[in-house]
Amino acid sequence: MADPDNQLQYRMELAEIHVELAYFRKKKSEYQKASEHLWLARNIDPQNPRPYFHLAHIAKLYGDDMAVIEDGETAIALQRFDELSDVRKIKLYCLLAVSYSRNLQDSKGQEYITKAVKLNEKLGYLEITLIENAIASMNSSPNKPYLLVTNKGERKLYDSEGRDEFLEDIDNRHILILDNTQQGPYVQYNQKTITIQPVEARILQLLLQHNEPVSKEQIKEFVWLDNNRDLGDSTIRKNISKIRAKLRSILKDSVENNSYIINVNGRYIWSIEINIAIFTII
Repeated sequence: MADPDNQLQYRMELAEIHVELAYFRKKKSEYQKASEHLWLARNIDPQNPRPYFHLAHIAKLYGDDMAVIEDGETAIALQRFDELSDVRKIKLYCLLAVSYSRNLQDSKGQEYITKAVKLNEKLGYLEITLIENAIASMNSSPNKPYLLVTNKGERKLYDSEGRDEFLEDIDNRHILILDNTQQGPYVQYNQKTITIQPVEARILQLLLQHNEPVSKEQIKEFVWLDNNRDLGDSTIRKNISKIRAKLRSILKDSVENNSYIINVNGRYIWSIEINIAIFTII
């Protein structure tokens, strides 16, 4: 019978190999391949904070604040978080501070800047430039705009207040609204609302924005970072089935076609004519 301690040591060493390979890929700007190694490392050794640190950094490069927050908070919650060097902790605190600020959670952003400053004092202010840059980023866009996209090709920028005014002013009973700006995305039609998972929201957003069939490869490219793992074909099919079922609960009384999303030679397309408004953070 294998020694459990030896098995644990083997998993930890294997995970570190994947982290090193990911670091090599990241240096070459091969971010998806780097992420694949990091997902493997995370699955092999779930208590290792390094994969989450690097995933948060890659998410920052893609401008995905929610992924930064998810991976960063996961790393901090791990019992082995102290295995990260103090410099990397400061970098992670700064990433979280900026991402929270961009999501209009200024108090959380300030909380992490304070942690970064205190830890930096311990290091003799080694990372003061990094912290100053994070503070500058937080102050440069206190109200991050939202992008409204409609199926008529109209694109307008709204801040959160403007978005709320838009929704109050229009008769939204006959507009399908996908709001992908919240931590819990939702879809609304005819005064009925459903919540959907972030990966479902990304898939639906992609389909609503395209008049032509969308390939599985396009879906994978659009949502892979948000989901923090690669999407297999079966996973895409399951998510689209879930989207159809959820949409049916709000559209069945208003729309005769209850498929909504159809498969055309292995590609997917939004199949009904309906007014659409999409809000997403840019």
